[in-house]
Amino acid sequence: MSSPDEIWKVAAAVIVSVGGGGVLVVALSSWLGKVWANRIADAERARFAKDLEGYKSELQHLLEDRRDALTRKRDVYARLVTSMRVFIGGRRAVSQSEKQAFLEAFDHASLWASEEVTALLGRFLETSVRLTNQPGSVSNDEFKDAYRACVEEMRRDCGFPDTTFKYPVVQFD
Repeated sequence: MSSPDEIWKVAAAVIVSVGGGGVLVVALSSWLGKVWANRIADAERARFAKDLEGYKSELQHLLEDRRDALTRKRDVYARLVTSMRVFIGGRRAVSQSEKQAFLEAFDHASLWASEEVTALLGRFLETSVRLTNQPGSVSNDEFKDAYRACVEEMRRDCGFPDTTFKYPVVQFD
């Protein structure tokens, strides 16, 4: 029969081996958990980096589109405001090429101008038609105000939304 000391030694050996195995299992599972966590984190970082590059590219395309549209709009407005001068040129005869330049600029503005500009341009043209068809029905100030409102709205629409500039309509008779 075994003595109590031997029983305690065997019990201690069993406990140590089971405990040692437990420590080994805990250590290995901790290491494996860190490896998996790092792989998952690396995969997430790679996915986020790829998504970020996609978003950057998309924003760059949008920025280029907006710049192109603004450049186009500025060009259209420059041609339009220059050609609108035929309406305030005084009593001189307007050439066919000046009329054609206005019509072309007006067509381009119909495509590219903002709603605000097209509304004011329509108001200006209505005022001009009234002035032509019913002389005296439109004051010179009302006519200039319609022209000025168009020019100032074009300015706001071209990148100066907070402008306080008041366009002075100058005409030589």
